[in-house]
Amino acid sequence: MPRSSHLRVLCLSGYCIDELPHQIGGLIRLRYFNLSHTRIKSLPDSLGSLINLQTLILHGCKNLIKLPRAIGNLLNLHVLDLTDTVNLTEMPMHIGNLKNLQILSKFVVQKDGGPNIGELKGLLHLRKELSIRGLQNVVDTRDARECILKDKQGLDSLELQWSHRGHGTNDRQ
Repeated sequence: MPRSSHLRVLCLSGYCIDELPHQIGGLIRLRYFNLSHTRIKSLPDSLGSLINLQTLILHGCKNLIKLPRAIGNLLNLHVLDLTDTVNLTEMPMHIGNLKNLQILSKFVVQKDGGPNIGELKGLLHLRKELSIRGLQNVVDTRDARECILKDKQGLDSLELQWSHRGHGTNDRQ
């Protein structure tokens, strides 16, 4: 990969990979990265070095558990497709820094110091679909009011999901 530092598009969709090398952060000119339908479980923190990245497709990464902590550094990111990432149960802090984000298909509210729903406040350009999961973890109603979903005029679909503690079922609104 170090010899490919000028690479702008990388599509590994459908490949049987379950991890990425740390050196992926060296692809600083990368703008489009598609890892859809791979076996990836997590992404290296070096991904936060891809400051020119505009599109990150993780659609159908059913084994994906978490995103890198440094994802908040990707200030040029427009698309973060997390559709059908059924095991993604935590979001990194500072995802609200991604002010240019237009597509964020999934957001997971966490408890115990994880990102809260207030992270969505500054994401004014969101459009298409958004699924907010883990709403049972909203502790302070001010956080919920701060995310100002009514101002996100581009959203066509909004799914709100609460999980019953100790049960495998969800209530969807």
